Amino acid sequence: LELTQIFGGTKLLVPPQWRIQADDLVSIFGGLDDKRPINPTGTFDPNKVLVLKGTCIFGGIDIKSY
Repeated sequence: LELTQIFGGTKLLVPPQWRIQADDLVSIFGGLDDKRPINPTGTFDPNKVLVLKGTCIFGGIDIKSY
């Protein structure tokens, strides 16, 4: 998923078993906050990976699950 944030924000709904990979996400005065509850089993499904790429300037990305 490629994101470009400038003075704004995004909320993503992601299942708790998915792993988030944000190595290619550049944040300048912004950030990524994973607010999902801790997975009770402590393991992630190896087939489910969400790769985040892009730029976040003066904005934020919140990751939640329901």
